[in-house]
Amino acid sequence: MSQEYSTSDIAKYVIQYSFDDAEPVTNFALQMILYFMQYSSLVLLKEPLNSRMEFEAWEHGPRVKEVYSHYRINGGCLIMPDTDDSPKDGWYQEMKTHFHRLNTYISKWLKFNPWKLVDISLEK
Repeated sequence: MSQEYSTSDIAKYVIQYSFDDAEPVTNFALQMILYFMQYSSLVLLKEPLNSRMEFEAWEHGPRVKEVYSHYRINGGCLIMPDTDDSPKDGWYQEMKTHFHRLNTYISKWLKFNPWKLVDISLEK
């Protein structure tokens, strides 16, 4: 992958991607998708998605505290993409191309109930 995006940019990408895939995410689901993206990057690409993305073990699965804190205001509601940062600005297509090997997996994970993803994460 070589280029490394910030944790907040990756979260923003997942939110936009999920919205475009007609499967918007909650903060809980976002956390699980980030975890599986990092895991898959390590397995498939032999490098972390983001070397500074730190997961904490929480009662209900792994969390990236800074992302969780940023989106906790949404509670259990769906997170809508930031309207001030339009995907038409080019960042989204750039990241979509960059993550092309993970996008198929992201689409599959978005179909799962987040609790099922927690169960899978605990098997690792």
